Amino acid sequence: MLWPLNRPSTRTAVPTLSTKRGPLGRVAGRPAGGRDLGRLEFTVDQLSRVRAVVRRMLTGVDREQAADVVLAVHEVAANSVVHGVGTGVLRAWDDGHQLVFEIENRRVWPSMPVTRAPTVDQLSGRGLWMAHHLVDDVSVEVTADRAIVRLQTVRPRPSRAG
Repeated sequence: MLWPLNRPSTRTAVPTLSTKRGPLGRVAGRPAGGRDLGRLEFTVDQLSRVRAVVRRMLTGVDREQAADVVLAVHEVAANSVVHGVGTGVLRAWDDGHQLVFEIENRRVWPSMPVTRAPTVDQLSGRGLWMAHHLVDDVSVEVTADRAIVRLQTVRPRPSRAG
């Protein structure tokens, strides 16, 4: 089942899960014609490497946008190792209009991902909610044995000098 989590028009809106199929169809995998930016298998001990790899992919782009994307990918990658079997796979590509970051993991938890505004006293549960507010589109596909989160952001703005 696929839940498109299209970014709301304002950052104060609370995203909700929808059972409607989005325009992506099946989430997993790079479409034909997309330029491959890389693949990285990771564990919880390698989350800093995930951030570094994504940062390198965004070299030369607007700092604020790059920071948002790095944080969003990190949060989803952290979720994938915590809520999965302890490993995850990051794939990234440029489809000509957007940069796409896909994080996949094998599932061990039977529950579905929840995206709602966290409460002030909540200790966890912010990752997917934050990612939703940091990139242009978040889609989640969950099957019996895996979860795939796709983060999309418009092609990065060029870095501003000065």
